[in-house]
Formats: sequence, C-alpha cells, structure tokens
Amino acid sequence: MIALLSQSGFLVVVRTAGERTFEACHALLLRQALREQIQVVDQRPFEAALRSCYELGINSGAEWMMTVDADVLLRPGAVKDLLGVAKDLPEQYLAVEGLVHDKLRGRHREAGHHLYRVRHLKKALSALPGDGEEIRPEFATLRRVSRLGHPFLKCETVFGIHDYEQFYRDLYRKGFVHGQKHPDWLAGVLPRWKSEAEADPDFAVALRGYCDGFQSPTKARIDARAYVDRAEEALHELGLREKKPLGSDPATLSLVEAIQAKVDSAAGSDAEWSLDRRAAEGSRTQGMVRRGLYWFGSLLNRLGDRVQRRAEHG
Repeated sequence: MIALLSQSGFLVVVRTAGERTFEACHALLLRQALREQIQVVDQRPFEAALRSCYELGINSGAEWMMTVDADVLLRPGAVKDLLGVAKDLPEQYLAVEGLVHDKLRGRHREAGHHLYRVRHLKKALSALPGDGEEIRPEFATLRRVSRLGHPFLKCETVFGIHDYEQFYRDLYRKGFVHGQKHPDWLAGVLPRWKSEAEADPDFAVALRGYCDGFQSPTKARIDARAYVDRAEEALHELGLREKKPLGSDPATLSLVEAIQAKVDSAAGSDAEWSLDRRAAEGSRTQGMVRRGLYWFGSLLNRLGDRVQRRAEHG
C-alpha cells in the first residue's frame, strides 16, 4: 500500500478545528500514507480552511488531493480504495466522495472527506462562498463547479466513521446546526437520540443543541468557535464535564478499529462502543442526564406542535 501512496502525485490535508479525535485521525492516516504527503490545516471559519486546502492542492503539483475532517476516522485501506475509485473517473470530474457511518444520524451518509482532482481546483477556489453565506460551504462549492461542467461522484463505499468520541461542545454545536438544517428529524431521529441518551450523554448534549437551534431566530454557523458559551451552559445543566483530550496511543487506535468493525457488522449498536467508557462517569451524572431528558421530552412535544402549526398555516 505504501508503494502505491508514495508517488508524488498525491496529497492528504487534514482539516482540524480542535476536534478531540485529531491525533487519532492523523495517526490512522500515517498508516496509509507517507508523513510528507500529509498536511494539516487549522483555521476558522470553515470557509478559510477550505480555501487553504484548495491553495495547498493547487501549489502541490499533485494529481489528487484528499481532504479529511478530523472528526472522521478512516478505516484501514480507505485511502487506497478511494484512489481506486478516482482512477476510473472521466477527466472532467472534480471530486469523489464516499460514505461514513455517522453516529448522530445512525446510518451511513456523506461527510467529512473528499478526493479532488487538483487540475480543477482553481475553479473550485473561485466558486467558494463567502464566510457564513452557506450552511454547507463545501457542498455549495461542489455544486457550483458542477454547473461549470466538472461534476463530482458520490460512491456507496463506506470509508470510516464520523462524530464518534467528539468533545461535548462540538456535539452541541452540531446538534444546533442540525436543528436548523433538519426540522424533519423531529419525528424520526430525535426519538432515537432521546432513547440513547441515558446510556450515552453524547446524545443528550446533541439533543439539547438541536432543540436550541430549532428555536433560535438567528442563522446557524458551522464555525467551531460558535456556541461555546451555550454548550457550557448545557453541560452545566446536564451535570456533565467536558471530556479529556483523546490521544493516538495503540490502545485508542485499537478501540477505534473495534468501533469500525462493530459498525461494519451491525450498524445501530454504536452506543455500546465508547473509547472513554462513559459508564464510569457515575450515577450522579446519569441522574442529571435522566432528569434533563424529561424536560427534553416535553420540549420535543412543543416543537412538534410548532411544526404542525407551521404546516397547517403554510
């Protein structure tokens, strides 16, 4: 595998905004590519990070550039497999994106990784939306460039896992953004979060973020610096402390692979697999979360009524 990936025509850029899994993400990539092929971009907001990625690719002289968000943990062989898909793409194609198993969504979906054909990146750079203009800046860019004759391919291969073992503050922010992007989740996704929350506080925090985002009169942002104060307030009310940073020691990477294997064999059992073994957090924390869930249940009912009224009145 290293023989394939050691060629000069390939670059990997890890985009990080302080994610808890950054070191693990980077270590997993080092098992699949050479150190000199891997660059790190740590910028906010997301549009600035995306701009830097495109510029790195343009100036690299590489044929292909892979971008990986630090909340994505790639499975073994993912890089080689994604390059294998890309080599069969027609020349006009800008990019290819596969699937990841998303913890919050509870299923496979597109998120957090792309493989770009570098020769078309100047057009992508010129098509970037302004800061805060789009809630999904990278997708908006791909869509704009597609209209210029350079489409992107969505393949059905699962290349890793997404949003496992993140900081609570990031899960709150993602819940907040989902609350504005996906009001349709009230009927299907949120009841699952509520049922999972007593065993896994990740879902309690995301649920609180979703409820706050759904009710917020201001437009959501994906900037990692956003909603820090709101997240701290939510953690205090839930009786939770922020998680400790996660490293890249062999035990951690082995457990990441265990999560990946579990997801591969039976998606839907994700809550049983936790790197920090949250059962040790103690009965007080679980009690606080449980009490918070009663409030969330009442709030969800009110939010559902609000959605129904909106539909009835157009």
